[in-house]
Amino acid sequence: MAQDVYIPEEVAIQEDGTVLYTERTSHTAGGHWRVHKSDADDVWPSDFHAHNLEDPREKMDMYTGDVYNSTTKKYLFTLKAKTMRYIYADMKASKDAEIRNKCNGDNEKFSYLKG
Repeated sequence: MAQDVYIPEEVAIQEDGTVLYTERTSHTAGGHWRVHKSDADDVWPSDFHAHNLEDPREKMDMYTGDVYNSTTKKYLFTLKAKTMRYIYADMKASKDAEIRNKCNGDNEKFSYLKG
């Protein structure tokens, strides 16, 4: 059985072999999403959001999983709760304290963690 390995950009790899992410990429059934703790664009739809690397028009709210067209700001679809919980768990494991803090903050913001 094969296993995919994601090798980050060399600048993200520390001397001890650990990775210090300033942004993370999650591979899900919904595409490859790069999660940003912050970036140069506006904070819409949330201050913790992701861009679809396969379709740059898609932007996701990390608190709800809602995906929007970044040009028109129209709602497109919502990723399944289990997919969002996977991404959330991946982000909680980040070596970047700011990303971890966003996940460890007010969990009420994350609609897919309820129920």
